[in-house]
Amino acid sequence: MLGVRLGEALLAAGSITEQQLTQALEIQTKSGARLGEILVSLGALHHLELYTVLAQLLGLRFVNLRDHPCDHPLFDSDHTHSYLPMQIIPWRREGGKLLIAMAEPAQENTQKKLEVLFEEPVECVLATPHDIYEQVQLHAGSALCEHAVQQLWRFEPQRSARRLFMLRRKRNFWLPIFLCLLFAAFFFEASTLGLLAVINGVYLLAMLFKFHIFWAGYFYSEKPQTHRIIADADLPTYTIFVPLFKEPASTVKSLIQAIRALDYPKDKLDVKLIVEEDDSDTIQNLIAQKPERIFHIVRVPHSKPQTKPKACNYALQFAKGTLATIYDAEDVPEPQQLRKAAQMFAEYGKKLGCVQARLNYYNRRDNLLTRMFSLEYAMWFDAMLYGLERLGLPMPLGGTSNHFRTQVLKSIHAWDPYNVTEDADLGLRLAEAGYQTRILDSLTLEEAPNRFKNWITQRTRWVKGYIQTFFVHLRHPKRTMKALGLKGVLGFVLFIGSASFAFIITPVIITLSLLAYYGDYAMPDWLYNLMVFNMFGGMGVHLVIALAVLWRHKWWDMLLAVPIFPFYWFLHTIASIRAVYQLFSGKLHHWEKTIHGVFKQKELTEPENLSNTPRLQEIRL
Repeated sequence: MLGVRLGEALLAAGSITEQQLTQALEIQTKSGARLGEILVSLGALHHLELYTVLAQLLGLRFVNLRDHPCDHPLFDSDHTHSYLPMQIIPWRREGGKLLIAMAEPAQENTQKKLEVLFEEPVECVLATPHDIYEQVQLHAGSALCEHAVQQLWRFEPQRSARRLFMLRRKRNFWLPIFLCLLFAAFFFEASTLGLLAVINGVYLLAMLFKFHIFWAGYFYSEKPQTHRIIADADLPTYTIFVPLFKEPASTVKSLIQAIRALDYPKDKLDVKLIVEEDDSDTIQNLIAQKPERIFHIVRVPHSKPQTKPKACNYALQFAKGTLATIYDAEDVPEPQQLRKAAQMFAEYGKKLGCVQARLNYYNRRDNLLTRMFSLEYAMWFDAMLYGLERLGLPMPLGGTSNHFRTQVLKSIHAWDPYNVTEDADLGLRLAEAGYQTRILDSLTLEEAPNRFKNWITQRTRWVKGYIQTFFVHLRHPKRTMKALGLKGVLGFVLFIGSASFAFIITPVIITLSLLAYYGDYAMPDWLYNLMVFNMFGGMGVHLVIALAVLWRHKWWDMLLAVPIFPFYWFLHTIASIRAVYQLFSGKLHHWEKTIHGVFKQKELTEPENLSNTPRLQEIRL
């Protein structure tokens, strides 16, 4: 009934036209959303106009918090986490009552709840939700940022990468190393051969395990996904996190257009454009795009560590959606991705905590490096992750296009701001908490680094984060074993652990092999044969994987890149050495930004082309 009265009142006030009201009512019939929010999402109405008329209908006083901000002394930081979900904030004290600005006047027993919360008589006034969020950020930004940084460390310090080695466990790490070095000093020949045998044995297991996962997922990924269609009225509100840092105007423009092109009711979108408060250039680039009211610029107060997961944790406190996802600045998601994810969550029930979409690159033809990177991503997202899903093993997430139940994300304290591959860590913590992760047959295109320096910095961060994740989740082997089971732990060690250390030990294998082969002592035949098999077998495995990926995608223009693909992995040794150096040189949490906007893709800049772009179609399975 309120919706009908509101429409009539807005029409009478001249705020909207008959045509706009008719269009909004048609959308409301399908989506079931509020009439006012639909009109705002259509750009027919501003929030200030909407809430001014709404206040008149409800007999409440309307306040513009931008012109008349809250009295700071009234703000109680202890109640901050009540302000956000209830969309309230203490405004003024008048006539012996505390005036509470609120955006949801239709909540039941609002007056009683507020009097219990503030322990004094209150009176409600109406304000827009956007202005309330802005005031909360203004008055409690530092407290919210502190919570974003410290929540995991405060509640579950053993799962945080704030310290790579806990103080009481440093002895357990360095003592075995010291004893091994002491033994090697007295028994160099035996130590060299023994170390070489252990390294090659682990390398062989990891290589065979990797190939097994790839082959299992390669065929499993061909299984078509079908989900029941959810009507617009039943679709949940969806929060989209977009962390941004020093982004050029072209990237910002493409980002806004890509989100506008999403096939999801706009009145059910809650887009958080997350920027550092001192990143004025990015903020100005965002404002220049004149984003609709579904876009909310979240300014993160400056603090350390300055990382993507910390920024997302901060914005999570303002999320309105039942479901949430994260996109990077240069992402071009398939327009139907949110619908498909919502359908999968509805189908698999509450134990499904995360849905990971597939990723690849729209600039794979740029040069040899981008071709290698595209082959690697296709191997990972179109086969390896499917293999992990099929085998029931914990799944490291990609850094973008992973979709969550918002409440599940909050229950495990969200992302670890101290882990520079927070996505891989989050996937493991979801598994340890008993939640499933599944792959969604929906594609997001990204921009691959097309310069070696950019690639090295990105891969350094990935390897460093995998090492952090490996040590964090093996701090308590018994607890990890209980949570993941023997199969899960072995999968974690061979998949995450081997991915972290295989690149690092490659030069060690070569050096020790040369010492053993050319030294004054004989190498056992079995060890020599194992070493040769690993060196050439590893290259053969990657060659077969590259050929399989090429055949699946029909990327015949990349045929010449396939023979070089095994050697591409040797580049990771450089990044791995940099990662280890950073771990022990005071850069444990240093975040090296990947530069975006280098590649210009014209056909991806217009919203109407996103669902049918040739690049999007040719890369699909």
